[in-house]
Amino acid sequence: FDKPHDDGGRLARGGRIHMPLVEKWLEQEFFEKQPPKSTGRELYTEEYLHKRVEECRSAKLADEDIMATLTELTVQSIAHSYTTFLPKRPDEVLVSGGGSHNSYLMD
Repeated sequence: FDKPHDDGGRLARGGRIHMPLVEKWLEQEFFEKQPPKSTGRELYTEEYLHKRVEECRSAKLADEDIMATLTELTVQSIAHSYTTFLPKRPDEVLVSGGGSHNSYLMD
């Protein structure tokens, strides 16, 4: 993609989500682990990203579709955690970090 990130989610916003891949990725063990849990670059490495992108390319997704699909993994993983591990939906969610600047993700 020749960019360090999808500035404001512009690329993802122009794409279509490929839910079969998102659903497949959500089957990863980490998403089913009980909280408290945390992860970062030790699990979601560059190699991990390259594998997901290759899966998207094998599905003939355009760059915009790839970004939309990868972003949807984030959205769905958070929603899954809320519905699976919390007794009720929170009234308010505080968001910080780089993703908070991605309007596509925040929508």
